[in-house]
Amino acid sequence: MIACDLPLLDEATLRTLIAARDPSKDATAFTSRFDDLPEPLCALWEPSSHALLTQRHEAGSYCPRKALMQSNITLLPAPGDALDNINTPEEFEQMQRQLESPP
Repeated sequence: MIACDLPLLDEATLRTLIAARDPSKDATAFTSRFDDLPEPLCALWEPSSHALLTQRHEAGSYCPRKALMQSNITLLPAPGDALDNINTPEEFEQMQRQLESPP
């Protein structure tokens, strides 16, 4: 699963995720650089996670991060700012400036 608001997500980050995939686990995910919790929206969810996700949904619990925290996962180090997302107009403007400024 990949979120649509990750403008800094790059090929190297995706290759790292794919290379670390462990099909014997419920998922493979990166750690957030902000709180060290699993990042569910740039993760590889295995078929084994389906039962837990279904159970949580039926119980009214819709948080994918908490589902990862309750699962048997491979957790990778945070990939720098590659998973920084945009949720507000202000964050969009800030990211736009960052992407337009010379290195």
